[in-house]
Amino acid sequence: MTSKSSRVFAPLLGLVRGAATSALLITTLTAGVTTAEDLYVRAGAEKGKGTRERPYRALYKALERAKPGDVIHVAEGDYSGKLDVGFVTIGTRNLTLLGGYAADYSERNPYRYPSRLHRRIGTDVEAFDNGLVLCDGDVSGLVIDGFVFDSTGRNVYRETGELDVTLSLTKPPITLAHADSHLRNSIFLNTAGPAVRISGPSSSIENCLIVNAVQFGIEIHGRHAAAALATDTQVLIRNNTILFTWQWRETGGSAIQIGSYCKVRLENNLIGFHQGVAISNIRNFDGKALHQMIGNVFFLNRAGNYEFFSRQHNQNLVVDDPADLEEADLAQAEGNLEIDPLFRLPASWVEQYLDVLGHEDAGLLSEEELATLRRRLGLPLEQPTRRGTYAPPYPLAAVLNGALWQTGGGSLEGIGVQVASLLPIVLPPSEERVAEESDWARLFEGGEQLVERRIRILARCKGEISASSGAQELPRFESIDSKTHRLIELGSVGGESSLLASVRRDSGAGQFLEEEVLARGPEGGELLTFEGVLRRVGEGPEAGRLILEIESLTR
Repeated sequence: MTSKSSRVFAPLLGLVRGAATSALLITTLTAGVTTAEDLYVRAGAEKGKGTRERPYRALYKALERAKPGDVIHVAEGDYSGKLDVGFVTIGTRNLTLLGGYAADYSERNPYRYPSRLHRRIGTDVEAFDNGLVLCDGDVSGLVIDGFVFDSTGRNVYRETGELDVTLSLTKPPITLAHADSHLRNSIFLNTAGPAVRISGPSSSIENCLIVNAVQFGIEIHGRHAAAALATDTQVLIRNNTILFTWQWRETGGSAIQIGSYCKVRLENNLIGFHQGVAISNIRNFDGKALHQMIGNVFFLNRAGNYEFFSRQHNQNLVVDDPADLEEADLAQAEGNLEIDPLFRLPASWVEQYLDVLGHEDAGLLSEEELATLRRRLGLPLEQPTRRGTYAPPYPLAAVLNGALWQTGGGSLEGIGVQVASLLPIVLPPSEERVAEESDWARLFEGGEQLVERRIRILARCKGEISASSGAQELPRFESIDSKTHRLIELGSVGGESSLLASVRRDSGAGQFLEEEVLARGPEGGELLTFEGVLRRVGEGPEAGRLILEIESLTR
């Protein structure tokens, strides 16, 4: 029988030993959570039923069967999608994928037992470019933990070993565009474009190793202007090691690019060997999104460590000394350092990288720094006569042998990828945290079923309710204070129904409502998507009325 258990956030500290559900130490934290099912996958297994004893042989089979809240346990091996199409599709919200198990599920260590998502070399690369994981539909609450995303087979290399970007698949192996999406304990290798794109509010990338990407290791976006102002949430980028990002046609080459309309916390990341600036934040033209940069370590980045758009100077400024980050328009900057971790690198591969730099402007890298690196790797110190090879494939074996874990260069404990003890497994939130689509008929005809649940509804703002609008006083609702909240009236698409809603004035949604909606007046109200928790008032003159506590709104 396939085991079942209730889950909300069930952390499992350290490496997982004994992968039966009973060993997952699942704890029920709230009432009414969904019953989740454990599914098991092992490459090459026969007559699989998805159980631990008889696992599926292919990951896509588990994904086709999975329901919201399920956990898929994936043993070591190679996974390339249905009929080797080169990607798998996730279409289920609130799902967890855990890779890196031993064949018998007795131990979980993604670096010892790699579960590799890849495209087989020789597959027609012109057929599909869906990344290695295609998220199809609402996949809010997704957790992907412990996989190797190997893009080598998605690329075209010339006879010299040089990457041909124009003929390769350049879409990121995975795009995290939905709320509460979490990527952890994973490796990204040899991408012909960005390794990861992330835009989902309250999402994170933690304890991941990203090596040999083109343009950007991690690309961060607000979903769009309205959404970003409305979510008031933060993307967390923590304990990652990001190395060797190449420019493409003289652009990019950054470990991390921060786009407009998002808030980012960068913490304890190890960032080095990038052709461009380590972290690029040149799109923050409105200057409202201030980011946090705490405890990161930089080294040997050709164009400096941080570039940002300064509203005060109306131009891009580059910071090379991490101590100067405190003056770089950040909400918080502390503990950032410049230290060479002295990685044990494959000398022949690094020589190609350095020879490319040798035929270009070395930027902010000094001849002494480059000579020191060459000397340490046993490479010739003289100026190369050839250009070198652009983005040749970095060998997976040189990653799995532990060479890119911290090997020296001062005290770097807690910075970059942590291997001795994996981050805790984080299972997705309960179904109650994922918004339900609701229309007005369902809201008022069966509204009781939606009370205390998170809903998403299309509506117009008919205006703010206040004493000036004809009411003697604001309707009294529990937990709503007119000093901290706005009370508004939402109208249905057809204008026949209405619903009261509240929003905190200082939240992103409240600011967007004030600046972009209420300022236009009730007659110009466009259709917006409101998301929040539906409540029913229990006491007072408004007892029995429905009210939506708005958490986000988007165009």
